[in-house]
Amino acid sequence: MRRLSVQLALAMVGSVLASLLIITGTQRVAEFRAYQLLPEEVRDFVPPPNLWPLWQRTRGGHQPGTGPGTGPGAVPGAGPGPGAGPSAGPSPAYEGPTQAVGAAGSDASDSNDDRLARNFLAIRDYQRESLLVGIVLASLVSVAFAWWLSRRIARPLEEVSKAATLVAGGDLAVRIPDSPALRRSSLETTRLAEDFNRMATALDSYEKERKAMIADIAHELRTPLTSMRLRLQALEDGLLPFEAREIASLNRSAELLSRLIEDLRTLSLADGGRLRLTMSNQDVTRIVRDTVDLQRPGFDQKGVHLQLNETAAPHMAAVDRDRITQVISNLLDNALRVTDEGGTVSVESSATATDLLITISDTGPGLSDASLAKAFDRYFQDDRDTRGGSGLGLAIVDALVKLHGGSVSASNTGTGARFTVKLPRTGATMRS
Repeated sequence: MRRLSVQLALAMVGSVLASLLIITGTQRVAEFRAYQLLPEEVRDFVPPPNLWPLWQRTRGGHQPGTGPGTGPGAVPGAGPGPGAGPSAGPSPAYEGPTQAVGAAGSDASDSNDDRLARNFLAIRDYQRESLLVGIVLASLVSVAFAWWLSRRIARPLEEVSKAATLVAGGDLAVRIPDSPALRRSSLETTRLAEDFNRMATALDSYEKERKAMIADIAHELRTPLTSMRLRLQALEDGLLPFEAREIASLNRSAELLSRLIEDLRTLSLADGGRLRLTMSNQDVTRIVRDTVDLQRPGFDQKGVHLQLNETAAPHMAAVDRDRITQVISNLLDNALRVTDEGGTVSVESSATATDLLITISDTGPGLSDASLAKAFDRYFQDDRDTRGGSGLGLAIVDALVKLHGGSVSASNTGTGARFTVKLPRTGATMRS
């Protein structure tokens, strides 16, 4: 980042120096034009401007009163005096500067052209000296300002760079402090620091969730595996009879294990954008009815009333039938798990001008305020839910509904919880 400070400073100083060179060039052009406007008689006393350094004063070998038309008895403005040979030409340039017209020490016998030449040379030297002083001062001020401004811009970037290096090394707790230098920096730099802090916070949160997810996955997979291992060991040791009931228990544990693995696979594919939908024009009302009929035996076994409220008219939309069935099944499983015997779970399908709505309500304990915001987070379980669960069902519902271009929300009804799935009637973009 120090290199950035130097580059910024050099860029600003270079722009200032380029401006000064342009100003100097225009000044020299102005001198040439002013020289060309002088009468020829005056130019005999004045050397032409040159491109030598600005601090070099006018040089020459001619002194006033010795050139053509300035000898004793000569008339100002006349040609060469008597005795001037053919070799006589324009007089050498006048060495100046000298006093201006009317200044102390000027010779009364000087011609008007001579006095005008002295004035011109004096003004030109004064202009060059002033321009030189201005360039020096402007260069010093520009260097100081450029360095200060470059440090002001680069210092917050240095802090961001150092913090990014620490994050890349695995320190996700690092944050950019709110320093005076940051507050004095530009709005864009401040936003960069704020965005970096938000990014670091999100990465830290994701890393914690990842570690928790791994622990939860290990726990969820270990539970059915442990049950199966213990039962198999008991069967092997002859502690349990080899009968249909034990085989059914082992089969249920295997089914639970298989479902957990499939849920994890579904979420992994959804996260990687590799979960494909087979879209077709379907009657969503019919899908809801078929799913409810499929799940009804489990509700009857527990003594929970499953009520279906639907309209007679079909509600058509482009959806993946299997995935929508999975969405409804997960919501019904969640409602059945939290609803006590004698309770009711209601399923309703309806439609608006633009959306299809699937609502599942239960008479369970409802959701706490914290759970409403985290209901669809992975492995999240409300404290009121004492029946257990993997915490993946609602996360899968959220992922599948979003793939269809819809949304799912949770709310409390006063007598339980309600989950509402909203699907666009036009369906999502086809995914092959």
